[in-house]
Amino acid sequence: SRKAISWKSTVRSGAGASPPHFSRVSDLGDHAPEHLSPKVPAMSRRTDRINEQLREEISTLLTRQIKDPRLNAVISITRVVSSGDLRSARVYISVMGNQETRDAALAGMQSAASYLRRELRNRINMKHTPFLSYQLDDSLEEADQVLRLMNKVKPEDETTEAPNIPGGD
Repeated sequence: SRKAISWKSTVRSGAGASPPHFSRVSDLGDHAPEHLSPKVPAMSRRTDRINEQLREEISTLLTRQIKDPRLNAVISITRVVSSGDLRSARVYISVMGNQETRDAALAGMQSAASYLRRELRNRINMKHTPFLSYQLDDSLEEADQVLRLMNKVKPEDETTEAPNIPGGD
């Protein structure tokens, strides 16, 4: 078992100030090396890598092997979020089209979930293939709406000059 890292002062009182004594990594605060920072879990890089691999494999399977007519719309796998134990994952999909098309695509993805999981088991080398749940990702539509609102807020006349501020040259 690995013990917490401890730095002890080697400088005696006198000329130099002694560095602080830390008994646990959590005591380091701002002095903690980046790889020991308690803010970033140790599994985050691995989980991110697995999420990206799942996203790529599901996208490949969706374009090449699934023949469901409900999935003929333009569908993007925007992200995959796995649980901490990697036994389940939420797959966020973005579908171009109206709400009816998006709902049909989501139903098609949910009906193909067991097939996708079985195919992923053969493609990804993991102890447990995660159970997949699908959700519509509205972030692209929300971003588009924000951009439209920003365009409405533009100044009415872009040719007007800036107001003259007294004392400013």
